[in-house]
Amino acid sequence: MVLMKQQWRSDRWTIFTWGVIVAFLTWMLDGLYHVLDQTGTLAEFEQLMKSMPPVAQALLRGEGLSLYGTFVASMEYGGVMSIVFMIFVATYVPGLISKEIDQRSTEFLLALPVKRRSVIGLRWLGLVLTLSILAACQWIALVIVTGAEAQPSRYLVATLNMLLVYVATGTLLLLVSVFVDDYSKATGACAGIVTFLFFYNAMTETATGFLSTVRKALPFARFDPSSIITKGEVPGANMAILAAGTVVLLYLVVTVFDAKQVPG
Repeated sequence: MVLMKQQWRSDRWTIFTWGVIVAFLTWMLDGLYHVLDQTGTLAEFEQLMKSMPPVAQALLRGEGLSLYGTFVASMEYGGVMSIVFMIFVATYVPGLISKEIDQRSTEFLLALPVKRRSVIGLRWLGLVLTLSILAACQWIALVIVTGAEAQPSRYLVATLNMLLVYVATGTLLLLVSVFVDDYSKATGACAGIVTFLFFYNAMTETATGFLSTVRKALPFARFDPSSIITKGEVPGANMAILAAGTVVLLYLVVTVFDAKQVPG
């Protein structure tokens, strides 16, 4: 409990700031759709996006921007919001272990009558709680700003699926950061990995063979917000796979940290 309180005191302003950012961007993106729709430039905007390089197009999820549902799927769960969540996990996760080792505060923490697995487990729970709060901020803001066009239950399923994607990704980054004692290097490594995973998934969507097999093992391949929002599909299998993958990664994190020698 003491460790949880310590982490909450350390993270509360970070959570508040990112929560405001997520809610504000959700409102801004919703406003963008209505402006483009009312001015009759939505089709031109969609064509502009399609004319961009494949890397830029990879930021858009869904089947297009012409319908409100596909716009929400593409922009609110992909596009700008995917960048926001990727930046968050890439900068937040290294601070859970690598930063404390770098600042030598972990030595004192491990000197207390607490098990190593309890320390890393509570740090992971802090990650899950923080991502859950940010995901809730997005869902609430989306339901509010969309008004009569809102589909709360479908948005909730999409948000839960998205949450599992970033919990799995964050757990993978936590495993990576356990091996890196330098905070800046850990942050760079996490940023590089999450960016590579996201764009590899997007760029190999139609790939076959080995590339397709690798893609299916990535967290981002288990998220299709367009099908959830426009068709009402519930991706139970994908969510179960994400949860199972997270459990495996967490086990590896605990095992590695348990055996890790913290520099003295």
